[in-house]
Amino acid sequence: MASDFAHLHVHTEYSLLDGLSRIPTLIKQAKALGMEHLAITDHGAMYGAMEFYLECQKQGIHPVIGMEAYLVDDVNYKPKKSNAYWHLVLLAHTQAGYENLMKLTTLGFTQGLYYGKPRIDKKMLKNHAEGLIATSSCLGGEIPELLVERQDMDSARRAVRWYQDVFGPENFYLEFQQHYGKGSPQDACNTGLYQIYQSMHVPAILTNDLHYVNKDQANAHDLFLCIQMGNRYDDPDRFRFDSDEYFLKSPQEMALLYPDIPDVLRNTVLLAERCQIDPTAKKAGLPTFDIPAGFPSPDDYLYDLCLKGARWRFGEVSTSVQEQIDYEFSIIKQKGFASYFLIQQDVTNYARDHGITCLARGSAAGSLIAYCLGITNVDPLRYGLLFERFMNPERNDMPDIDMDYPDSRREEVINYTMQRYGLEKTAQMVTFNTLAAKGSVKDVARALGKTDLGERITRLIPTGPKVTLQSSLDDVAELRMLYTQNGEVSEIIDFARQLEGLNRSTGVHAAGVLLSARPLNEIVPLSRKDPKDPTTPLVCGYEHKWLEDNLGLIKYDFLGLANLSVLREALNFVARTQGEELLLEHIPVDPTPDPVLRERREKAFAMLSRGDAIAVFQLESAKMREYLKQLKPTCIEDIMAMVALYRPGPMDSIPEFVACKHGRKKIEYLDPRLSEWLAESYGVIVYQDQVLQIANNLAGFSWGKVNKFRKALSKKKMEEVEGYKGDFIQGCVNNGMKAAAAEKLFELVLPFGGYGFNKAHAASYGVVAYYTAYLKANYPAEYMAAALTADAGDSKQVAVFIAEAHKMGVKVLGPDINKSELGFSVEEGNIRFGLLAIKGIGEGPITEILRARTDNGPFTSLVDFCVRVGVGKGVIENLIKAGALDSLEGEGKRHQLLASVETAITYGKRERQAREREVFSLFKDLASAPVPLVFSLVEAAEISRKQLLDWEKELIGIYISPHPLTYLAHLFDGRVTHSTTELLEKGAEVGKGTITLGGVITNIRAFSTKKGDMMCSFTLEDAQGGMVVTVFPRDYETFKEHIEEDKVVLLTGETQYREQRDEVNVLCSKIEPLQAVEKEMNRQRHLIWFTLHSWGGDEIAISDAKIKVQDLHACLRRAEKGHDLYEIEVCNGEWCARLTPHENTIDFTPLLHQQVAKILGEENIKIQPF
Repeated sequence: MASDFAHLHVHTEYSLLDGLSRIPTLIKQAKALGMEHLAITDHGAMYGAMEFYLECQKQGIHPVIGMEAYLVDDVNYKPKKSNAYWHLVLLAHTQAGYENLMKLTTLGFTQGLYYGKPRIDKKMLKNHAEGLIATSSCLGGEIPELLVERQDMDSARRAVRWYQDVFGPENFYLEFQQHYGKGSPQDACNTGLYQIYQSMHVPAILTNDLHYVNKDQANAHDLFLCIQMGNRYDDPDRFRFDSDEYFLKSPQEMALLYPDIPDVLRNTVLLAERCQIDPTAKKAGLPTFDIPAGFPSPDDYLYDLCLKGARWRFGEVSTSVQEQIDYEFSIIKQKGFASYFLIQQDVTNYARDHGITCLARGSAAGSLIAYCLGITNVDPLRYGLLFERFMNPERNDMPDIDMDYPDSRREEVINYTMQRYGLEKTAQMVTFNTLAAKGSVKDVARALGKTDLGERITRLIPTGPKVTLQSSLDDVAELRMLYTQNGEVSEIIDFARQLEGLNRSTGVHAAGVLLSARPLNEIVPLSRKDPKDPTTPLVCGYEHKWLEDNLGLIKYDFLGLANLSVLREALNFVARTQGEELLLEHIPVDPTPDPVLRERREKAFAMLSRGDAIAVFQLESAKMREYLKQLKPTCIEDIMAMVALYRPGPMDSIPEFVACKHGRKKIEYLDPRLSEWLAESYGVIVYQDQVLQIANNLAGFSWGKVNKFRKALSKKKMEEVEGYKGDFIQGCVNNGMKAAAAEKLFELVLPFGGYGFNKAHAASYGVVAYYTAYLKANYPAEYMAAALTADAGDSKQVAVFIAEAHKMGVKVLGPDINKSELGFSVEEGNIRFGLLAIKGIGEGPITEILRARTDNGPFTSLVDFCVRVGVGKGVIENLIKAGALDSLEGEGKRHQLLASVETAITYGKRERQAREREVFSLFKDLASAPVPLVFSLVEAAEISRKQLLDWEKELIGIYISPHPLTYLAHLFDGRVTHSTTELLEKGAEVGKGTITLGGVITNIRAFSTKKGDMMCSFTLEDAQGGMVVTVFPRDYETFKEHIEEDKVVLLTGETQYREQRDEVNVLCSKIEPLQAVEKEMNRQRHLIWFTLHSWGGDEIAISDAKIKVQDLHACLRRAEKGHDLYEIEVCNGEWCARLTPHENTIDFTPLLHQQVAKILGEENIKIQPF
């Protein structure tokens, strides 16, 4: 029996942080309650409309698509109140109505967004009313407001007539609701609505404004509102719903709410039946690519470009190349994808023509046509890549080419694409940030006022993309015990489980751009990427997963890859410093007869064989560097294989791969024919493509069947995989294999079919990895300068790269006002810090500084700088503190420079004003030439070395001057066993062992264990770098008084390698603070010359000289080591000889001075600052 009621006012989880109804659950419950129709009316948006429609189709319920709009008189009016709008329910009853609903949503987000609400106004409503049904909505509607708050029946009637005029009398309904009962504002509203219903004969419906599915979710919804508004759950004055009745009631429950007017129930069904729309009816289609005259179709033009591209790539086109082009083209033509490829090559050409390096990742590299069009840079024939992995006749899905661009210029390419193919026909895509397990607990705990308890719970929840609260309770015994024994914990988790997985906010898909043949507002609702900037791209309001199959919308991927920025910047540096216009395509990947290029290629592989892969794309992690030393790669295939194998699972095959390469393990095949696909990887299955080729060639699977087999393996659908086993074995037997060998082969390919790497992707990234290694090995200053530029904002990475540059013999010089550019630059084989690296300056002042230097040459003094550049005091002070002005007045004068800034600025300002009047401030005679400026630095107290170094660290992120700990090296001698860099570079080789480090404690993070005991972690920085140290509770209690920020300590502990994070850390067991650190750092270093005179060659003179040498040696050996240096010189009047030992550091105290003077005489001791 058909139900006589339909819910037409329904909020799903897409009413963000308000609706608690999950769409599948909502629809399932509506059907269980006997209803045949259901609407979706989320606040101001249509985010969930497509999912709702498809799920209703799936579950056999008739969908009604609508929204509850935010309505104002005029969107251009911006009132001070954030809630100055009315609610209005709009339902689409025709296709035109659905399109108008999308257009109104788009207008709300692109023209009416205010205080986060996408408002529409009455003019917009009037222009887009066709095909829509409107209702008077909840208490927030215009008519209810007039009836309840203003008690103005005449105005309410006028409003009704306005809506009837706009939508038509049959398309406007009064909406009765009842959530609280007699005496409520809603009750007063219903009384007024009833009068209008009787007097004006306006059709009416009954709704329930549902925000959650079941009544027992009311408390969770109430708490959800607290999260939305940032309120405490126990705040008596916060906003809350007036009852717990806002759920999916049954038709019987709804009938009890308003029995006096039975029409209001039946009308809901009648209204729903009128709403017959199909959001998937209109398809987007590919944009038409404008082809040149003379070509009948896009197919003909594409084929012509392919042939030209083949000649560009290969010179003479061989039979195999021609056959592959024809094969691929036949499939592209059959599927109607010519325009897709033409658009992609157009965008790629734009990028390359504008100096933007790009490459295709993933299976697209298997297409020879993509290679000939310049879309990819990897020859699929050279690397044996499968076109069928990218596209085959039995697959009906659209091609998917993922393009990488330098992250610094990706937006430039996106903007070109949108301008070229129409702003109204291109858009990015919405994404939804959901409440994950930890996030839901934190939000709930915050709303309940139990933040600390929430933090304790979240620490027990594992980290990972598929972690849920339920799986955490199942897997973590301590969390489970806490949940069962602590009522507050169970309250937080129970609430959080009801909210977990709900949409919290929106974002924009990082890479995808949609292209359409028709205006997108006819197909999808839209918003603006930046609501405040009307020039920013549109954003599609439906998630990507609903678009391609249902609406025919094609996504082009514009991915950002920082290493492409590094490559481009490195090539620019090479051009400027070496005069070489180097092209990536000309870098020799394979052996070459050219002796210069051959040497450079070998140099790159030799560097990788040493494991020197820091800053090399895909190869720089500690564990990977260890494997490279074992592998000693000699060809690009080795690099490709390491890119593919270095992941959980396949990593287990790396030792076998290495052993087979070096002949330590014999390469054996279950069938000789397997060598055709496995020889390049020394008999080890590395790529998913190898599994596919085996299935196609040995098991006889068609490419369509191969693709289905691959998907089953990838998704680990083992029951489905098992269904292929019989066919696989039988196919191999039919092709001449023994059944036992075929079964063993099936078992062998299973794991790699699932997590094996796409070979085309490995080739694309392997080639880029090789390019970066080649440039680093042959142009170290240029490459490392580019790497530093790309990571300039990451001080930790900058420090690592600087250490690597030093290791390669490349100095990294500090910022200099007369030599630095905006960013890092290459200077005579070394790297110079850019001015932009100094915090607190910015591009504006730097541009002014560089302009002045270009126009009139280097700055000669502080006052000359202040005369020629009008920047603020703070900018100049930061330049001085960072050492950028040291070259003007000489080193060691930063204290005087800082004291002179104000005077110099005043002087400079006066001088500029005078020169603008064509008068010289010091000389009134206009005919005389300018005289050098006379200005003296102010005398000032010296600044401690520690303060100077602290400023450098603060403003640049690292120490440009010698690290503070270099002044304390003598305190560490004989006690420190390793530097942090030594341990980090060893990576997995470090093993377990006791070590002692010396350094500065930074970044302390104290926290409690699951048992409530305190422990901590911190970074220990030494002169080479820094690493993480963990202090467990027992040791923390013992040494916590020594754990302070910036404290210099000796630390003993045990090394530990964490494979998952590929990092080394230290488990601390002892901390010893160093004394007199400040004094040692600031003490002046000296070089002391000890001169020993030997007059005459008789035995007595020689004996005296020997005694003096022995006494001096004994005296110096007893002395404390320090950071003073000494030299010993023996002279006899005719010659001088130095007797200085290799280790010549001492602490030259007054006492030591006195002892040496007794031996040599005061006149033979000379002390000079060092």
